[in-house]
Amino acid sequence: MIVKELKIEDDPLQAPFKLSSQTLDHRVVLAPMTRMRASEEGIPHPRTAEYYTERTTPNSLLISEGIVIHPRGRGFPNTPGLYNEEQIQAWKPITRAVRETGGVFFAQLW
Repeated sequence: MIVKELKIEDDPLQAPFKLSSQTLDHRVVLAPMTRMRASEEGIPHPRTAEYYTERTTPNSLLISEGIVIHPRGRGFPNTPGLYNEEQIQAWKPITRAVRETGGVFFAQLW
């Protein structure tokens, strides 16, 4: 069996990708996953910014965990929300930290 050596520049996952107004350096994406680390009121955990920035590389795409857009839409306990001012304000430092690390952050609305 002949095995061809794959170079990074030949790997489609490492190829740049234009996503609307954003150009990503590669096609590896942090997929959304339910973490259930928010408060009972839907406020993201204080270390959520650290969690996402640790997974950010320059010009990479991260998709958030499911973010509840209405109290009745909560499918699991301790999931973050985005339907009141306190929740909105709690997400701002998270999204800012991801952008400052060079990432592109999308919210998975639930």
